[in-house]
Amino acid sequence: MRFLKFPIRAFPVLFLCGSGWGQPVYEGFSDYAHFGDLLFENGGTGFLDPWSNRKNLLNSGSSFPSSPVIILLPESLSYTDSDGNVLTTSGQSLFISGENGNIHMARSLDPAALPNQGPDPQLGKTTYVSYLARRSGAPANPDDPVYGGDYPWGTNLYPRAAGLNLFSSDSGDAVPLFIGGVSNAMEDVWRLRGQDLDGVSKDPLINQPFGEGNRVYLVVLRIDHGEGDGGADEINMYLNPVLTEEARNFIGVTADWETRDDPLYLPGRWIGIEAGDGSGSRPFAEFTFDEFRIGQTWESVTPHYPAGPCGYIQVGDYLDTGGFLGWLYAAEAPWYFSVSLGSWIFVDNVDQSCELGGAWAYVSR
Repeated sequence: MRFLKFPIRAFPVLFLCGSGWGQPVYEGFSDYAHFGDLLFENGGTGFLDPWSNRKNLLNSGSSFPSSPVIILLPESLSYTDSDGNVLTTSGQSLFISGENGNIHMARSLDPAALPNQGPDPQLGKTTYVSYLARRSGAPANPDDPVYGGDYPWGTNLYPRAAGLNLFSSDSGDAVPLFIGGVSNAMEDVWRLRGQDLDGVSKDPLINQPFGEGNRVYLVVLRIDHGEGDGGADEINMYLNPVLTEEARNFIGVTADWETRDDPLYLPGRWIGIEAGDGSGSRPFAEFTFDEFRIGQTWESVTPHYPAGPCGYIQVGDYLDTGGFLGWLYAAEAPWYFSVSLGSWIFVDNVDQSCELGGAWAYVSR
């Protein structure tokens, strides 16, 4: 008999909760070749065309530089909530950088794929949008001589824009709602910005750093659609929420969209992402984007693997310890049968061992 010690917290997530696989719009960037060019490929679901230069698609934003920095990374962004639940991801992410010039990308949504198709069927209903994002890149140095001792952007060391746009249609014009960090702001925080936000909530913010720390955030928007002529779409924004239930979360910010005219039927006709260049003595922005979803319920845009006791995951009668002990049959715990070892294992004091970082496993030979 051998005595081994393995970390209980190392068990990866295996069981999916929620109806995330059935959301009508999804882009997880898993349909493209690693480090490949996604500009000419149709991936994801619920779109009419590939990602392209926003200027070509919407006649807004900048043309791509001669060497645009647009990279498909081989790993997904990841998010674990405060309860230990893990957002479902599909295995790649999109990285853009303004190092060689502004990157403004966009893609058309398929109206038939949206959960509440406008105009009339949308009235009074709710649409959910979620995605993972990370703003990265070097911070500005306020002591740099280029600023002449007078750094112009307050406490914000990330004064170049990066984030997501939702474009709708207002009398034929492309009208964006922007979520992220705006250029030349005096604080490094998450913001909503749109020309059709009402006066009270103009440019509302969430007091969470956008660029500092290169953190990964899960953004969830609940859009409560207006009831008719003059009725606003109300936007409720959650940042890094608990995945299991909307009611458990604090709404970070609420804003009204388009109170003066008919509702614009967000999420609109296009999505776009952007990262600003290094002009105006501002360090260029980097932005990683992943797991974009549009659905009709909270559950459809927050699919996740549940947290188990002590931080490990039990899926039915099985656990997966990865490269250490492989798959374990756990129906007769504290005895576990290791498929890879072909042996029964006795794990003592599992609950107590959580605080100790591991458990003693007795492996029969």
